[in-house]
Amino acid sequence: MRIVFVHGINNQGRSSRQIVDEWLRALSRTISPSDMIRIKECDIVAPYYGDILHEATVSKSHAGEQPLAMGLAEAPREEAQFYLDALRDMAPAAGIGDADVRAQEARSEPLEQGFPHDRRLLSVVRALERLSPLHGRLILRFLPQAFVYLRRAHVTQAIDAEVGPYLAEKCIVIAHSLGSVVTFKQSRQLDEAHVPLFVTLGSPLAVKAVQNAIGPAFGRQDSVSKWSNFADRNDAVTIGRILDAFTFGEGIDNYGDVRNGSDDPHSVAEYLSDRRVGLAILAALGAPIQSSRSQ
Repeated sequence: MRIVFVHGINNQGRSSRQIVDEWLRALSRTISPSDMIRIKECDIVAPYYGDILHEATVSKSHAGEQPLAMGLAEAPREEAQFYLDALRDMAPAAGIGDADVRAQEARSEPLEQGFPHDRRLLSVVRALERLSPLHGRLILRFLPQAFVYLRRAHVTQAIDAEVGPYLAEKCIVIAHSLGSVVTFKQSRQLDEAHVPLFVTLGSPLAVKAVQNAIGPAFGRQDSVSKWSNFADRNDAVTIGRILDAFTFGEGIDNYGDVRNGSDDPHSVAEYLSDRRVGLAILAALGAPIQSSRSQ
C-alpha cells in the first residue's frame, strides 16, 4: 500500500525525504516500534511543492512571504478581498473580536481613498499583530500562500501537477494544513474507493474564503472510503472548527479534541503525535496492532 504525506505551508528549502523522515519520527512517538515497522513497509512518498509555493508567494502576491498590516491592506482589490473574507473567519478563532478591531480602527492613521475595506482589513491585521502575536504570525503567513494557490491558476496547476501523480494508485493520504485543500480537490477527480483512508490535520477547509475558491461539492467524496479529521481548537488555521455537516460536509469522522500545546498548535509533528492518527493508519492497512506507546 502506498502512503502519501502531503505537506502544507512554510516548507520551502526542504525535500520530500526530510518531510517523510520528520513525519515518521512524529508518528513513532506514540506508536510502538513493531507497529512502526508495519507502516514503514509501505511505499511512503511525499510530493514536494514547498519551493513552488514559496517562490509564487514572493513574486505573485502583493503581501509577500512575511506580510505586515499595511502590506495586506495595500494589496490589489482581489487579493485584499480574499484576506478580508478569510479574516472574518480566522480572526475570531485567534481571539480577536469586533471590539478589538474597532479599537484599532480608532487609532489607525487616515488612509487614502482606495479599496473600500482598507481600514477594516488594516485594523483586523493590526489587532492580530498586537493582541494575538502567535496566532497572528501563523495566519499572516498562511494567507498569502493560500491566496496564490487558490487564486493564481498557474500556481494551482503547478502544485496540483506535482501532487497528482502520487495519487495515481490506491493510497492512504495524510495531509496537513494547505495540503488538505490540495488533496481534497483532487479527491473529487479520483475513482470510487481509491483512497481507503484520508487523514486531515489542521485543515483550513472550514474557512469560507477557501470554500469559495475551490467550489462544491464538499464533504467526503466517493473516492474516499474513510475520512478522519484532526483539529486543535486553538489552531487558528482550522478556525476552531471541525469539518461537519454545518461547516463543510457530511461523512467525516472528526477528532476535535486534539491538544497540541500553546507553542504551535498548528504543528504537524504535534498532530502526528496524537496516537489516534497512527492507529487509523494501521487500521486502514489491516494490521493487527501489537502495542502503542502512551501519549
